[in-house]
Amino acid sequence: MAGMSQSTLARALGLSFQQVQKYESGANRISASKLYDAANLLGVSIATLYEGLDTGPTGYDAQDLTVTVADADVLQAARLLNAASPTLRAQALAMVRILVRKTDEREVAPQGVAAE
Repeated sequence: MAGMSQSTLARALGLSFQQVQKYESGANRISASKLYDAANLLGVSIATLYEGLDTGPTGYDAQDLTVTVADADVLQAARLLNAASPTLRAQALAMVRILVRKTDEREVAPQGVAAE
């Protein structure tokens, strides 16, 4: 689909053609780092490599595996939250939820009526 042969992908990943076939067929597991490298080489998100798979027992689907970063500020916020204590992270997320809810309410309020 990406216009790259399995042989070319295998060479770029430092693997044999047969190993790539085993990964694709599910006969062997692929490490997270190799999956990341393959997605980058193919120019797709990791979630794209999961498309068409059942959600399985976890209930997660490919969309749950993708983190879309709109801009550098969002990425910086995610990194800062990741480094914060669990308590501080929970408080910050609660604040963001309130801010987003207030923004959404203003966007859907009828013209001339201010949302509370």
